[in-house]
Amino acid sequence: MAQILKKLPRTSTLGIDYENIKQDVREIIQEDPRYNKTWDDFLESSVGSLLLEMYAWIADQLASRIDWFTNENFISTAKEKESVIRLLKLIGYKLKLGYASEAVVDVSFVSQVSTKTRFAETISRGYVASSKTLNFKTISAIDRDGNATTFEAISYSPETQTYNYNDSVIININNASSREEDKSAKVYFLQGKTNMQIITIDKAENYKLVLSSVPVIQNSIKIYRLNNANSILYEIPEVDSFIDRRAQESAFAANLQIRDVPYIRNIEKDDTVTI
Repeated sequence: MAQILKKLPRTSTLGIDYENIKQDVREIIQEDPRYNKTWDDFLESSVGSLLLEMYAWIADQLASRIDWFTNENFISTAKEKESVIRLLKLIGYKLKLGYASEAVVDVSFVSQVSTKTRFAETISRGYVASSKTLNFKTISAIDRDGNATTFEAISYSPETQTYNYNDSVIININNASSREEDKSAKVYFLQGKTNMQIITIDKAENYKLVLSSVPVIQNSIKIYRLNNANSILYEIPEVDSFIDRRAQESAFAANLQIRDVPYIRNIEKDDTVTI
């Protein structure tokens, strides 16, 4: 004849822990005549208690792992960065990178450096094809933690927050003007150091490039097509997805040659960026 328990176990699916499981199993044993006649002392030194505690520990560990996996599948309870990134990708949300600190520097000349009343002075060059280098004017500063940091003068639009490494930073001076502001200029210096790589892609598809120098700044990633003389031909565009409508439009791809497909960027859990 089947035995009927006097009461249901009080274990809750919302809080399965070691003590709770051990107590529930002990009550089941105490209520079942098949067991309570021969085992009623529950001494800590008995083999039965050892098996009971071992079972409770295993069940507690399994429950904790199940809870963890379940939580990591919901954006409101996920704690691992990798899980959050994965869930945000499912809804088409694109993570943003950090922004560089800006320092607006007043540039002026202590003496007349040109006989012309108007002249333009290049203070920072961008990409130089002949040397395959980036030549930015830099200044050094000390941050609040006492660490040395570098600021670069880059062709940058604060309105659109975009970078152009192909342009030089040029200031225009008017010596003939009576206004002091015409004899000086404001230049944007942005915190950080720009890194550059020239690569040859010899794979037809699924080429990946990892940017391991972190942090990577929002909108600072630029990929250019170079000619045989290493001069910039055009910028290769970024899209959110390879099935993005823009990536498939013929007008969008009209300037691209074979294998010059658009690219996507992904932020990884360790803050590196994969192109």
